[in-house]
Amino acid sequence: MARLPVVTARQEGATEIRVFVTEDEKDTLKQVAAIKNIAVSHLMRSLALIWIEENKGYEND
Repeated sequence: MARLPVVTARQEGATEIRVFVTEDEKDTLKQVAAIKNIAVSHLMRSLALIWIEENKGYEND
């Protein structure tokens, strides 16, 4: 995750994906991200990219 460059809203080609979570889930995400010193958006992007990589070739499942 640390090696993945951060994407910001002002960066050319950046776009937004909205995700809905419960208030409790949001609070927990924010707390854990703060402890790990990582932005929630960077954490979620990293996890999404890992998921994509792990699921390549499974488009027809």
